[in-house]
Amino acid sequence: MTLWLKARRIPLLAVGLALYAGVAIAAGSLTANLPTLTSSGAAGVPLMLFAPLPACAALIFCLESGSPGAEGTASRRVARYDQVVIVLSGVVALTIGYGTAVLRSAPVAEAAGRNMLFLTGIMLCARWLWDGRIGVLAGIAWVIMVTLIGFNARREPYTWAVIGLPPHDIAGMALSLTCFTLGALLLASRKKSKTVSG
Repeated sequence: MTLWLKARRIPLLAVGLALYAGVAIAAGSLTANLPTLTSSGAAGVPLMLFAPLPACAALIFCLESGSPGAEGTASRRVARYDQVVIVLSGVVALTIGYGTAVLRSAPVAEAAGRNMLFLTGIMLCARWLWDGRIGVLAGIAWVIMVTLIGFNARREPYTWAVIGLPPHDIAGMALSLTCFTLGALLLASRKKSKTVSG
């Protein structure tokens, strides 16, 4: 356990979550005029969409650290530890989101935790298919894609965009939890496949 904590650089994840909290508190209900392909000119995009990225990237970086060769001898325990830290990160993200919504009187912040679950799932799935760097890029690319084509001409979010949906949207939460769970489960299968191939 101690070696795992050192190898995974958990303090970096704490920094990522702190940045996420800072961005969420600073952003509140603020929007930025960004280019969009679904309406004429620029449109107001909630800055809260970008809040989860530091924490998600930090989590992936932590999972990528360590020695795969050494972990192969205890892959089951390592995968479980990794899954625990993923779940705890999600719980902390949800707590920060709801806390920010109350602190800043910004209901949109309630969606920040849900969005972190979804983006973490996207990054974990991409990491399973390719590697951690591609995973982080996939999460960033998703946010950019949503800002460009995730809203219709009336600035209503499409369901597939997920992170642009209202905080209490049932479909958004269901898709986020599904993606998050899938990513966490794939983590274990990735560890096993590495062990077998090694």
